[in-house]
Amino acid sequence: MISSRNLCKFIFQSLCLCVAFLAIIMPMHNLFFNKKNNQFYIGIDWRANVNRMKDSKAFGERLKDSLLRAGYELRPSVVEREFNQRYWGTPVTVQAVRKWLAGDVIPTQDKLQTLAEWLQIDPHWLRFGEERFGSIRAQEASWEVGMTQEDRDMISQFLALSLRERKVLRDFFNTYLKTIE
Repeated sequence: MISSRNLCKFIFQSLCLCVAFLAIIMPMHNLFFNKKNNQFYIGIDWRANVNRMKDSKAFGERLKDSLLRAGYELRPSVVEREFNQRYWGTPVTVQAVRKWLAGDVIPTQDKLQTLAEWLQIDPHWLRFGEERFGSIRAQEASWEVGMTQEDRDMISQFLALSLRERKVLRDFFNTYLKTIE
């Protein structure tokens, strides 16, 4: 016979697993927690979905405009080839690029950064359509102000290394910094 305490514990654990599962399969904006009575509930915020669709369509238009200004054809195969030559992660597919151009999806932040660097535009503008004060280019310029030519050469040599070799040097450097503190 199961005691009422064990039954309550089992039901509580089952509910926690259900909530965790829903949080994984549903976008987080659809899972809400009511602080007043400490309850989870599921709701669909249709406005968020509509706004996301508008954002992705606008992103697609900004991407197409930027590609044309940079002198590239608006063909997914061209964009896929040029993008993958510059991107260090898993290569994107022609289908993914087609979705970007159609404004169906917005790429992840690392891909947005690569697109922005390639097309020489502000990544914040590419994603959101507005200029940001203190853009990344301005931050990069201020970072380089105190560098000598020797520093720039060293950084260029570091960037020419493989990802594995860079990681080894970063780990070594971080260990060194910890010993001198």
